[in-house]
Amino acid sequence: MPYTVYVGACRADGGITKYELGEDGVLRENKSVTLGYVMYMKPESDRLYFVLKHGNGVSGAGSCSSCTTELDGVTENIPTNGDVPCQLTRFMGNTYAVNYLSGSVCKAGCKTVSHKPDKEMKPGRQDAPHTHCVIPAPDGNALMVTDLGMDTVTVCDENLETISVCRMPEGHGVRHLICGGNNLVYSANELAATSSVLEYNPSDKSLSVLGTYPCFESGNPEGNTAAAIRLSKDRKYLYVSNRGSDVISTFALENEGKVLKHLENTAAGGLIPWDFDLTPDNRFLVCACKGSGLINVFEMKDGRIGRLVSKTRMKDAICVLCDNTKG
Repeated sequence: MPYTVYVGACRADGGITKYELGEDGVLRENKSVTLGYVMYMKPESDRLYFVLKHGNGVSGAGSCSSCTTELDGVTENIPTNGDVPCQLTRFMGNTYAVNYLSGSVCKAGCKTVSHKPDKEMKPGRQDAPHTHCVIPAPDGNALMVTDLGMDTVTVCDENLETISVCRMPEGHGVRHLICGGNNLVYSANELAATSSVLEYNPSDKSLSVLGTYPCFESGNPEGNTAAAIRLSKDRKYLYVSNRGSDVISTFALENEGKVLKHLENTAAGGLIPWDFDLTPDNRFLVCACKGSGLINVFEMKDGRIGRLVSKTRMKDAICVLCDNTKG
């Protein structure tokens, strides 16, 4: 059986395309559905949840929706009550989304909470709150929300009431999070192109930063920003994509995952590697290079990114989700 890969396109006539990824590393289109400005996807059971930057084609009208994994049965769009929603998650049977420009997090159809500055904001990318990611905490009993503008990760309950706030490295611009083992959480910090290791305390639902590691040992190249973050399925390697330098950084996890060791940077094979994902057996890495309109498939070997196997054209490809029918 082939792998299943979903890729979303952020444009007015974009949508989600389902591909079959063969043993040869080549993507073959299976089915597609037209949707406006797809930004992110999240699977749950037999449904695929997604967030639309402009739910009805109008700026500022972001929404959440879902369809079956066969790309049928698209549900009614639910407003995110904010500008430029960029990511979503599922938690306790509800959909949660973050609005980047509004600096808010939304429990779809229920409640929206806006972040407010509690410090002097910086000109440029950190001149206002900019929520960018929401995911469940390692224990599955809380949510974690990143704010790139305020350099914070807020832990909150299912009703978006704040439980704790973790201060991230100043000026690094925390973007995305991913959970590892042993209550560890890893971040992609966009503005400084770094990754932080955080430890989650289930007793009081707080986070603490254990260390922060650069994607570039000689300093972040001018104009470069970190984007997506993924873990290998065995939780031995961490990967962060970088736009501008257009590479994917590979880290080895040491000291039971509490320390990162930078190994190498691999060319993404195109411009602006916005998102990528790994097949569940860690055999292939699929990368969406939005700036080049490419979906690139890399062969993986012992946790390292190997040769570029194939390229598939898809204009404005922005998010990737891999599944594996082999289990």
